[in-house]
Amino acid sequence: MTRPRRLPWLEGDRRTYVISDKGGVLDRIADEAEVRLLDNADSLLRITGPMLDELRTQDEGKFACERLRESFTDAVSVAEARGERLRERS
Repeated sequence: MTRPRRLPWLEGDRRTYVISDKGGVLDRIADEAEVRLLDNADSLLRITGPMLDELRTQDEGKFACERLRESFTDAVSVAEARGERLRERS
């Protein structure tokens, strides 16, 4: 029996979704989404470092912090989902 997999994205109300489609289309989409989400987080960290050092307005800081929060939320979701899959294999 295939174990359910939590998808790496959250809906607006932080609701999660699971699938049992091992190797199927949704499983591959979830894999690709995880890679994109983590790549985005990495890029954002590199971009916002210098940006935060040179802030000129409070709005720029707020914008950078909001994007960082979104990115970290996505990265944590990916990490949790991968951790669940690792525990299932043990």
